[in-house]
Amino acid sequence: TFALKQSAKEALHNAMLALHSGNDVSGLSVGIDAVDRMTGGLGEGELVILAGRPGMGKSTFALNIARHVCATTPTAFFSLEMPHEQLGRKMLAYEAGISSTAIKTGMIRNREADLQNAVKAFGDLQFTIFDKPDVTLGYMRSKLHQLQAKSGKPVGLIVVDYLQLMTGDTRNGRVQEIGGLSRGLKVLAKDFACPVIALSQLNRQCEQSENKRPLMGDLR
Repeated sequence: TFALKQSAKEALHNAMLALHSGNDVSGLSVGIDAVDRMTGGLGEGELVILAGRPGMGKSTFALNIARHVCATTPTAFFSLEMPHEQLGRKMLAYEAGISSTAIKTGMIRNREADLQNAVKAFGDLQFTIFDKPDVTLGYMRSKLHQLQAKSGKPVGLIVVDYLQLMTGDTRNGRVQEIGGLSRGLKVLAKDFACPVIALSQLNRQCEQSENKRPLMGDLR
């Protein structure tokens, strides 16, 4: 339990952090100025849903955020769809300024040194990938505790790619299952005192709208 004065004092402290940071960010910066201005940074215990239709770049966007954060704080990336090597290729391509397709097909002549330097740069990053499919909340919690015990540092960011591939309680239907997983991720964020970014698919109704712009209802 917390007295109102304590809660207000913490809110004031965060406001002062934003004031003195010079960029209006009191939470964890994602490294993208426009997003930081809109969110004020990601807060401890916050669940953020990053949603979009397939092929819109959700995974790449989340990887870019994780790449920025892991330079200063341990980051856990649960990849339920892509194997770790594919994620590594995406990160390597971005770091070295080479297309992912070129790396996959071996079209890297005269760029080997750039790629080797990129791999070396990753050695100092606190970025851990878990690529097991059918992940449960219990599995995530166990792996996060192991990661903290191994590094001796608290996890600073958790990314889940993506929500609909997680395994939950299926007894009451798919909608209730996803709702339960969302609530579980929120609890996970609070327990580990760090933000959780959960990628999510949108339903197809947003494609039928005139401007294709998603609405909150499309998350269902």
